Amino acid sequence: MQFSRVKRTATLLIAWAFLAGVAHAQDAWGLPDFSATQISQAPASVPQMGPLRIYKSGMRYRTERDPGQAVIWLPASDKVYNLLQNGASCMELPLNNAPLMSSPLQQPADTKIERKVVGHETMEGHPCTVEEVTLAAPDGKTMQAKVWAATDLKGFPVKIEALRSPTFIFRDIKLETPDAALFQPPSKCPPLEKIKPKTLSPHPPKPSRPPDK
Repeated sequence: MQFSRVKRTATLLIAWAFLAGVAHAQDAWGLPDFSATQISQAPASVPQMGPLRIYKSGMRYRTERDPGQAVIWLPASDKVYNLLQNGASCMELPLNNAPLMSSPLQQPADTKIERKVVGHETMEGHPCTVEEVTLAAPDGKTMQAKVWAATDLKGFPVKIEALRSPTFIFRDIKLETPDAALFQPPSKCPPLEKIKPKTLSPHPPKPSRPPDK
């Protein structure tokens, strides 16, 4: 079940993936500290994803999709922590070996973003500047998106559209620093290379043969 959800997440976010390579900071948008709920709207032919809760403090991110599960991104230490069962199970990963980002808001600091204002609309109850945005990765790859930036939320994107990607809506936005405890991984969180998966023999052991009489 968990693998299936991760696979679906990777499929839906693949259009944004090339911009989230090895990076020591995720702040290309220049967003303030915040918490928000991300809603993904994908075509009916694509498996739908549930809401994603996002927290940002400085360069740190925390994302939560399923109850009891979270991912903590700590670029300053080049670490990502995958938490399961409310932190009872935890795995540490190097940032360059982490899963795909969970949100288009998580863009590396060396991603260049160019904006062009094309209109003004009300979106999700917020007055917005509508922008055509070009994101350019350090390797030269680019991506175009349409962004609704809320003028009453310091330009926070409340909607992002791009080709070959879901439409992202952001709600319950609070422009305040989340609790520091949200970005603190459990004290016992082994690195991936130290976790030994349980192995099962492909063939069950043969029953012992009774001694000959």
